[in-house]
Amino acid sequence: MFLGSLLFLFGPTYGWAVAAMLLYLEGRNLGSLDIAAFKNNMNYLGRNEEFLSLRAKRSLIYAVATMTASIGSGFLFNISPYLPVALGAILSGGCFLFSCMMVECPLEKQEEKRQKQKISIKGVLVWVLLSYALFSCLLTSGTTNSKLLIQEELLIELPLEVVTIVLSTIVTLSRVSRVVSDTLFKKMNQKWGYKCIYILSVLQVFAYFVIIGGAFMDGAVVPKILLLGMGYMLLLFVWDPQTILAENIILENVAPNQRGTISLLRGIFQKVATALVNIMVSA
Repeated sequence: MFLGSLLFLFGPTYGWAVAAMLLYLEGRNLGSLDIAAFKNNMNYLGRNEEFLSLRAKRSLIYAVATMTASIGSGFLFNISPYLPVALGAILSGGCFLFSCMMVECPLEKQEEKRQKQKISIKGVLVWVLLSYALFSCLLTSGTTNSKLLIQEELLIELPLEVVTIVLSTIVTLSRVSRVVSDTLFKKMNQKWGYKCIYILSVLQVFAYFVIIGGAFMDGAVVPKILLLGMGYMLLLFVWDPQTILAENIILENVAPNQRGTISLLRGIFQKVATALVNIMVSA
């Protein structure tokens, strides 16, 4: 991701930007390994029951950080389009240095004997991986396309400088909804457990109907932007809780020494599903 941000900053052509995006996406995929390491560390410390709550706190910190970034990015972009990218490159470099300090606790001896075993992807694990790939790709496509729709509608009515501020405000509010969902997740999980997935799935489907309604609405631009923005915020609201619950189910169904591999497979399932959905949408 650090190399990708540098290519975004210094790449002279569109091809460099594409290469930067590929590096960024690969970094996101490899970044899923830290969840596997975190799960193993919690097992090693005998605190596995705290995984969900601590994972939610991690997401909360990330949501607050991205909310803070979205507040300032629009203003920085109006000063210079390169300022947000340069700041992102600096932060990515810092994250790279911190990642070099990560330590993974050793696996249990009985698990070390099974390191050469292949992962058996069957039964509940298949359905969880497929379900995760489906809802994750729909969330990714939904948030990306709703943001593009909002931007397109705003550009019709407003100058670029104003569009940047308005879009940053909408993104900031969506991050606020993400912070709220991460804050409420612990109580939701304590009350409903894995049944939270059903509630979140209903909210996700409702968000798609809101976005579709906003996309096909005729007339004034303000109600249209409000609907699109509401759908976008709802998708961000369900993102982290669904991801955390799915991650925990997947990691609980494999041995500790296989969690790194299954995390990478989870990312591959998601990318393949996202590619198929985007192909169908573009067709």
